[in-house]
Amino acid sequence: MKYFPLRHCGGCGNMSGTGTHFCPYCGSFTVHNPTTSMNIVHHSLSGLCFLYLNDINILSGCILFAIKSLGRRINNYKIMNTKIQFILIAILTGAVAGGITACLVLKFHSDTDTKEELIADFYATETAVLVSPHGLRGKMDKGINNFVLVDVRSEEEYAEEHIIGAVNIPAYSDRYTSAYGDVERIVDSFQELRDGTEVDIIVYCYSVPCMTGRKVGNMLAENGIYVKELGIGWNEWKYDWTGWNHPHEWETTIPEEYTATGTEPGTPILRKDREVCPIDNELGC
Repeated sequence: MKYFPLRHCGGCGNMSGTGTHFCPYCGSFTVHNPTTSMNIVHHSLSGLCFLYLNDINILSGCILFAIKSLGRRINNYKIMNTKIQFILIAILTGAVAGGITACLVLKFHSDTDTKEELIADFYATETAVLVSPHGLRGKMDKGINNFVLVDVRSEEEYAEEHIIGAVNIPAYSDRYTSAYGDVERIVDSFQELRDGTEVDIIVYCYSVPCMTGRKVGNMLAENGIYVKELGIGWNEWKYDWTGWNHPHEWETTIPEEYTATGTEPGTPILRKDREVCPIDNELGC
């Protein structure tokens, strides 16, 4: 597939008009793309059909274009035998009709599955990437250490206060300036956490809509390191305790016991007598 300016055929470059047309000079099929204001040229009919599945008018015109093309090419090669011309055109017409039918079948089959597949993909991604803060707090209470929590805010913000047990790999050089360009430092730091361990690495940043954790996660994925993301950020953990904990826990938990200050991660307090989430499998809190 090639792109050429309006009114030029992509097959030979001659002026040949706009819209969907057949070039009389070289026999190429050219379709005007109104979105890009360019002509999209196909030397094969199959490419045209697959690209324009949503335009039935163009599909129905494919056969006529193909016949015109073949007729011109036959004349160019001086094939004058009428019977041969008829046979060749019949073969091409049947092939084109079959191709269009196959395209439409694939299109309609795909449309019926699209919504279901998107829903399935969405939930598969959400459950694979996001970590419940309530479930994480439950692991802290039980002393379960099958994860590493990483705060990607700046060093100064981490030192002021952070989720207890979290280490700091900053994606901000200070509270106002991002450091996304420090790819080598960030990737190497996460690689050190990953080496020799199979525990989940969970990142968190400022808040739920904050993109820092996602950008870091994408950066790491591009370098073969895969991390999860906490379902909330620091702001929700610190200032919206009742928003993600169960009502009966509001009076029995102290938010300050789940935060730490300084440059060290801190150690969560073991609370074996507190039943946070009784479900331990993938359906847990």
